[in-house]
Amino acid sequence: MEETIDCVILEDGVQYAIIDEINTPIATYFYLANVNDGKDICIRKLSNEDGKEYLVGLDGEEEYKNALRIYYEKVNGK
Repeated sequence: MEETIDCVILEDGVQYAIIDEINTPIATYFYLANVNDGKDICIRKLSNEDGKEYLVGLDGEEEYKNALRIYYEKVNGK
């Protein structure tokens, strides 16, 4: 049986696979990997505007570090 991987195309026109999605009280974070270059990864968060959902960039280095910590804790069971 084949596994389906959800993908999104970001503002740079590049297709990214959704590796993980983590809901927190602060935001819902999406962890993404470029489908053509697994070394190209990024984190986006879900934003609701006018009833539509968008993936947007993080608000800076502090939020980026926090999102990485959240993913690390999930993966390592902490």
